[in-house]
Amino acid sequence: MAMIKVCPNWNSDIFHCFGDSNICCVSCFCPCIQYGRNIEAFNQKPCIYPCLIFFFLNFLVGSSWIVSHATRGEIRAKYGINGSCLKDCCCHVWCRCCALAQEGREIKARNNFVAVPTQVVKAQQGGMIQPGMMRPGMPNQQPDN
Repeated sequence: MAMIKVCPNWNSDIFHCFGDSNICCVSCFCPCIQYGRNIEAFNQKPCIYPCLIFFFLNFLVGSSWIVSHATRGEIRAKYGINGSCLKDCCCHVWCRCCALAQEGREIKARNNFVAVPTQVVKAQQGGMIQPGMMRPGMPNQQPDN
């Protein structure tokens, strides 16, 4: 079992959005995708369902903070970060994009894990190979013409 680094503070400030430009852009322009990526990296579960739930709550009902602040609390609990449910709620109500970006950076820093689609991770771990993907050390097979 891997040891989890416990630190009482976030590795980066909530307004340090440009610390990772990819996470920043996705959080600002496609927050449902960043939320799904965070869930996938944090829980090792496929991101599509959390992404769709966030999308529905955010764009159709306007209350995505309900699920996203709870996820922030889970991240804090797992990594031993100080905070409260009220602070988590305030972050997601008033600074949702910054909160999602901070969570993404935190998960990435703590796990040294880049959130990528689950199938690609399995392929890189020696599992399923998608068409066109090569494992390291596999001979380069070209299609016969």
